[in-house]
Amino acid sequence: DMDLRWDYFIYQFLILIFIFSISPLHAQRNIISFPVNTLPEANFIYYSDYLAYINPAGVRLQSQYSINAKVGSYSGIRKNISEYYLDVWWQPKDTTRLAFGLQFYNNNQGEFIHFTQAKWITRYSIYLNKDIRVIPAVGIGLMNYAFEGNSYSAGGSSIVPDLDLGVSLQSKKWNIGISALHLIDKKLQPMSATFDKNNLLNFYLSRVSYLGSSDYTLKYMFVTSYNRKTHNLHHDLTMELVHRNTIKAIILLYHGKVLGMGVGMQELDTPLGRVGMNFIYSVAVSGRYLTQTNRYEIGISYRFGKKVT
Repeated sequence: DMDLRWDYFIYQFLILIFIFSISPLHAQRNIISFPVNTLPEANFIYYSDYLAYINPAGVRLQSQYSINAKVGSYSGIRKNISEYYLDVWWQPKDTTRLAFGLQFYNNNQGEFIHFTQAKWITRYSIYLNKDIRVIPAVGIGLMNYAFEGNSYSAGGSSIVPDLDLGVSLQSKKWNIGISALHLIDKKLQPMSATFDKNNLLNFYLSRVSYLGSSDYTLKYMFVTSYNRKTHNLHHDLTMELVHRNTIKAIILLYHGKVLGMGVGMQELDTPLGRVGMNFIYSVAVSGRYLTQTNRYEIGISYRFGKKVT
């Protein structure tokens, strides 16, 4: 039927992307260092419950209130680098069209260098029919880059306004979106040197398939990101096998350089709401940190209040 043909096409497409991502030529291009005056890029590995970071319209809201949070860090020589992410969502009771979100992200590039951003997100659902909707969204906030002083050097901090725009097309099985991040091209100057924002263009495609009975669900997501400042192009691929909407196994390829595996809980019913959890551990398969560092991410999602679709 039509769903099976679509699944076959998507599988072939993702296989080609996988092969392209791990090819030596692609890996060699991706490890070119970015200019020293450009802010560090995020090292997000797992996007499924955290799509709002790459597209303010992306996350699939399932309850009147929801919270998504995660922390990521490294072993080895990069153990002082860490990331923290949080988004909080609210949909008014009298409508499923309008939703509001708060988003916070912190990237610590060691003990003394911190990159932080906070945003207010507004999104609106336009229903094409009862199953398909288009969701435009805007995120407005602030970005901060700070160097903390120590006994050897002075510190500094710079804050500038920030703007994200995104749109997604969502149905019960599909979630497709495109976004542009950091559109206000203000330079940050925490010290004597100035730093450029990473102007990012993101695209993602997510699909849900049911395998035989309803006991198993296959979810896969393809994400591509282009940095207009550094001209870096990255591709990420995630596949999840979910058993009875509870336990899930995760495998992913990040930027063609990192291979990750993980486990999670899709939805765990509690008296106060539904909880989801995930743990990802990844290893480098190419690049300069091949034998020196691995990465982990731990995430949790909490949904409560009235269920929405």
